[in-house]
Amino acid sequence: MRKIKIDKGSWGDEGNSESSGNTTQWGLVGEKTYKGLPETNAMLPAGIYNISLDRNDDSSLYTRRELAVDDVIDLEDPVSEKNLKEAEDFWSKEALFKKRGFLHRRGYLLYGPGGTGKSVIVKQMMRYVIEEGGLVFICDNPTFFNKALTTIRQAEPERKVLCVFEDIESIIAKYGDEDLLSLLDGANMVNHVLNVATTNYPERLDRRIIARPRRFDRVIKIDNPTMMARHNFFVSQTPKIPKNKLKTLVNKTEGLSLAALSEVIISVYCLGNTMEETLDILNRMNSDNPSSSEFGESEEIGFQKTDSDDEEIENDVIIS
Repeated sequence: MRKIKIDKGSWGDEGNSESSGNTTQWGLVGEKTYKGLPETNAMLPAGIYNISLDRNDDSSLYTRRELAVDDVIDLEDPVSEKNLKEAEDFWSKEALFKKRGFLHRRGYLLYGPGGTGKSVIVKQMMRYVIEEGGLVFICDNPTFFNKALTTIRQAEPERKVLCVFEDIESIIAKYGDEDLLSLLDGANMVNHVLNVATTNYPERLDRRIIARPRRFDRVIKIDNPTMMARHNFFVSQTPKIPKNKLKTLVNKTEGLSLAALSEVIISVYCLGNTMEETLDILNRMNSDNPSSSEFGESEEIGFQKTDSDDEEIENDVIIS
């Protein structure tokens, strides 16, 4: 496990820290958990952080997560590439935002069925921000999050910050939308922030979320991978695959999700199943709608309960 070193010798006097009330350093309070403290210019290490609250003094805690950025797949899908390029360009446009009196912030909402690649795009955004020395914050509780962003800007006014709201409809269901909307509106006046959210259920979101620029300026549908994306995925996973086999694989996986493409690789190349049976199973999973209504009552599907059944169950319980 990689450990982060912080210059502890530069920390200021705790007595002065209470009187100043401003965050200017990061103290290590756990193996990968940081807390804002005053009196130094030490930077929070670039990376991904979960936000929580220190119940002792109501301050924000930043717990670092790992992202294997080398494993992030670049599908080079035209829709994804266009929006990724715009998101990357955003960071160099601060002066233009300021000139027109806007906070330097932007929001993207990605929606679509599960497994289509929303998380891949988010990870690509994460990788870029981290490689640029920035910070990625994963939002759970928006109330904690608002406070954490304010603390960050007291300590590091210019740092790139990417805020990720995974399954945003679940966040709203759990915590309501008041603090979240305040955060997205920039009520805390936090600059240099890019917000990105994902959802499988856009119909569960109020129009105050999905139809309100400057909260989410782009609402983007992520479909199943295009032919180009499928091609790039299989090439990245099986670089020595023959061209004729690659072409067949790309054509036969049309309409399948990115998660299903991963299962093709696992089933065929890791577990040794044939391509034909794997694709047949995945296509049936894609079209079937399993339901408990299939089960019916026990007598309808040929099962008759007998005394011997009870005896066997009792024996099983005793044996176990």
